[in-house]
Amino acid sequence: MFGFNVSSASIKKLYIAPLKKNRGHKENNMGLIATRFAITLFVVACSFVYVLSAQIRAPFSTPVKHLNEMLPLTNQPVRWVGSVTDERQPVVVSTSPILIPSRKVKNENLVQAEGVGAKVGFTYYDFQTNASMPNRLTYFQDGSDKYLQILWMTSKDSTRDATTRIPGFNVSRGSHYNFLDALDPDNLSVGIENWQKIEAERAGWPSIVQFDDGSIGTPSHTPIRFYANAGVGDEQFVEVSSVSTNPDTDLWPRAAIDGQNNVHLIYNKSQGTNNAGPYQVIYRRSSDGGSSWGPEVYLTGPTAVYWPQGVTGTNINGAGGDTYSIAARGSNVVVAFHDYLRVWYRKSTDYGQTWDDPTSGLGIVYNPTYTYVDSAYIGVDSIEVYSDTVPALSTMSDVIIDSEGKAHFAIGQYLGYIVQRGLADPSSPRTNYVNSVNSDALHKNTGIWYFKEGDTLIYTVGFAGGGEWDGEGTIVSRRALSGSSRYPQLGIDAQDNIYLAYTSVKTGDILPMQIDTTPKYSQAEPDTLSNVNGLFGHIYLTHKFKNYPMWSAPVNMTPDGSNSLFATLCDDVVNSRLYVAYSVSDVPGDRVTNVELAATPADIYVNAFDANLLNPITSVDEGDAVSGIGIAVLPNPADEFARVSLTGVTGGRISVSVVSTDGRRVAQSYSPSVANDIRELVIPTRDLSTGAYLLVVEQDGYAVTHRLAVVH
Repeated sequence: MFGFNVSSASIKKLYIAPLKKNRGHKENNMGLIATRFAITLFVVACSFVYVLSAQIRAPFSTPVKHLNEMLPLTNQPVRWVGSVTDERQPVVVSTSPILIPSRKVKNENLVQAEGVGAKVGFTYYDFQTNASMPNRLTYFQDGSDKYLQILWMTSKDSTRDATTRIPGFNVSRGSHYNFLDALDPDNLSVGIENWQKIEAERAGWPSIVQFDDGSIGTPSHTPIRFYANAGVGDEQFVEVSSVSTNPDTDLWPRAAIDGQNNVHLIYNKSQGTNNAGPYQVIYRRSSDGGSSWGPEVYLTGPTAVYWPQGVTGTNINGAGGDTYSIAARGSNVVVAFHDYLRVWYRKSTDYGQTWDDPTSGLGIVYNPTYTYVDSAYIGVDSIEVYSDTVPALSTMSDVIIDSEGKAHFAIGQYLGYIVQRGLADPSSPRTNYVNSVNSDALHKNTGIWYFKEGDTLIYTVGFAGGGEWDGEGTIVSRRALSGSSRYPQLGIDAQDNIYLAYTSVKTGDILPMQIDTTPKYSQAEPDTLSNVNGLFGHIYLTHKFKNYPMWSAPVNMTPDGSNSLFATLCDDVVNSRLYVAYSVSDVPGDRVTNVELAATPADIYVNAFDANLLNPITSVDEGDAVSGIGIAVLPNPADEFARVSLTGVTGGRISVSVVSTDGRRVAQSYSPSVANDIRELVIPTRDLSTGAYLLVVEQDGYAVTHRLAVVH
C-alpha cells in the first residue's frame, strides 16, 4: 500500500530513457541521474482510498472591475449595444444576488473524507479555470511500461494576496508536474513525492501535450511561454520559446498535438485596455516541438482568417478567458469557442495550415432561441424588454475528435434570459444584457449538451447529481453563466465510444457554512455573509457507444463529504480505464471565488476508473412498460451458455446483441418473427472472455438491456 516499487523497467525509464530522449534541454546528464536516484530513494506513494425563472429581471448596474487572472466573474450578466443578432462585443457589467431558500440542514456532523485514487500533490490556489477545463492528463506506453503524466496549477504557499485576499495568489503559483506508474491501474504509483513549479515567475494555466517519445510540453501565462521536458519522469522543464511577450493582452493558452507532432495553440487576446474586450481567439502553430511559432491567426473578429490562408472576413467575437477549447487528431484540428449566446467551431483538415473547407465553413454547435415576452417603461421614453428564460450554453465546453475525423462537443447548460434597455422607439439601438438565473434550485434539471459534428440533433446528458439531485442546497462558487453540471471533459477509446466526466452535486451531501453573497466580485466593499447549506462537489462519469444516441446513467466517482472539482479526463480511454485527475478539499466551493473561506489546501488525485463500473447503456429501463418486453438471463454468471427468456414480445423480428464494456459488439443474432409472447434464446458464452457484458434486445424500435457476467 505504501512505497514506490522500482522495477528494472522503471529504472530504465527513470534514468536511461530521459537521457536517450534528451532533446538538448540538459547540460549535465550525470546531474540528472543523481537527481533521479535521490528522488527514487525518498519517494513514498500516497495511500490509495477505494471509497472512491425565478428570472431576476433587473440586474444591478454597478460596473465590475476586471481582475487580470479571472474572467468571467461571479453570476453577472453581459451586455452589448444593438440587436440580439448584432455581433459587437458583450461587456461584463454587473451581478445578481444569490437566492438562498430556507431548508432543513442535512449531514450536520459530516466527517470529511479523502479523494479516490493516488494523491499527486496539493495546492492553496484551488481555482483551476475560469470556464472550460483544459486537458492536463496523458497516458503513455513504452513496451510493457505504462505511465500517466499530469500538470496542475499549484501554489504551495498559503499567503494571501494583499489586494484580492486570494490564498496562493503569489509568486509560488505555477504549473506543477508529476507522473505515475500505471502498470497496475488499481495501485497507481506516484513518481514524485514533492512536485515542483515549472516556471520562474508567477504563472499557470497549463495545458498538456505529449510527444511521440513521451516528453510533454505546455504553454503558460503570463506572458505566454512554452515549456517542455525530456521524457517521462523528467521534472526539469525548459522554457523552449516565448510565444507572446505582451502579458496584458495575451492570456489563457490551450494546446493540442496532432498526428505529426505539430503543436496547436490558442489563447485569448484582449483588444481593450486593462484586459477589456473585445476578445479574440488567436491560433498559432509550431512544427518543431514549440521552439518556434507561426504567425498569429485570428479565428474570430473582424479580420478572422478563412480558407485559403490569408483570406479574411468578418466573424463574431469571442467571450474572453478560458471560453474555448481545442483538439487535434491525425490531420484534423478543431477549435470551439463561445460568444456568450452561442458556441461556434473552426476546423482545419490539413494540420492547421488552412481553416474551414469552403464546403462547410464556420460551424455552429447550438444557438438558443430567445423570445421577447414582456416589457416595461423605465422612464418617459425608455423601455426594458424581457425575453423568456431558456436553457442556454454556458462558457464551459470541451471537444474531442474520433478516428473518422468527426468532432464531438460537450457544453454546459444554464438558465439564461436577455433584457434589452433603450428607447421605446424600436428603430433605436438598445443595450442587451445576457443574464444568468441565480437560483441553484431552478438549475436542478440542467445538464450537459452533447453534439457530434454532422448530426442534426443535440442531446442533453450529464444531468445534475446524475439526474437525482433534489434541488436542495447551495452550489458554492458557481461561476457566471454556468449551471449545476460543470466543467465537462470528453474521452474516447479505440472503438470511438465517447466518455464524459463532469462536476456536479449530490442530494444531501452538504456542509452548513457561511459564504459571501455580495452582489459582485469585490474585495473593496463590506462582505455580505450568509448561512447556507453548501453542496460538496462530485465527479460524475457517463458514456455512449459509437453511432448510438443513448448515454448511460452517470456514475458518481467520488465519496461523500469530499469536495471534488475540476476533473480533467485523459483523452485516451485505454485498457477499459478512465484516467481522471481532480482536486479535493474539505469545504464546498473554492477559495479564489469565495475568499472568506479558510486558506486550506486542496489535494490533487488521479484515479483509474474501471469502465466496467459504468452503468449500462439503454434507451429504456429493463422490462420498461413502454416496450412491454421483459428479460431474464440464467445462469448469470454464465460459463458455457446463457439462456435468455423474453416476455411481452410481439410478432416482430428480434435482435439480440452482446456488447463488451468497451462498446464492441462481440455477438449478434436475429430471430425470425414470432407468434407468441414468450421467446427463449440460448447465447453461447464459452468463447467469451471472463468479464462483464451487456445484452441488448431490440424489437420494433424499442430496446431493453440486461447485464451478463461470464466466468470460466
